Amino acid sequence: MSFLKHLEPNKPVASLDGYFISMLGKSKFGKTTFALDLAKEHYGSWDPILLLATEIGYKTISGVKAIPVTDFDYAEDSSSNVESKGFIEVIDELIEYKDEIPFRFIIIDTITALERYAISFISKREGRQDGKRYTDISDIPWGKGYTLVSEEIYKQIDR
Repeated sequence: MSFLKHLEPNKPVASLDGYFISMLGKSKFGKTTFALDLAKEHYGSWDPILLLATEIGYKTISGVKAIPVTDFDYAEDSSSNVESKGFIEVIDELIEYKDEIPFRFIIIDTITALERYAISFISKREGRQDGKRYTDISDIPWGKGYTLVSEEIYKQIDR
């Protein structure tokens, strides 16, 4: 008998879990506030929401739990406080302590600034591997740098 006879209709579930949502809009349009409000409405509180802040705008939002992200891999200050962290450092922590922390909805504000950090990270990494000093992502041969930046960001997000 054909497996096609066993298909069941899809039953949508109202959940934010497992989704990657991207928002694009003018500066100060309210993208971060919208994302925070959406998550708070869905989860009922601020507790499961974490803002990875590459900009300081979060400081105007009362009640939000935010980590200042100042580099792509690890921040210069490696102390255990939350002064500032690197993106990979935060992802490592989220994975290592996933059973102990409440976060279910993570907002990256902004992906554009995170991309700038990733460009610097990839330029240095590829320069070390190639034995060269890349000062710009376009210096990496064959346009590969842009692909590497995108892949590295999504590799971390998908972890």
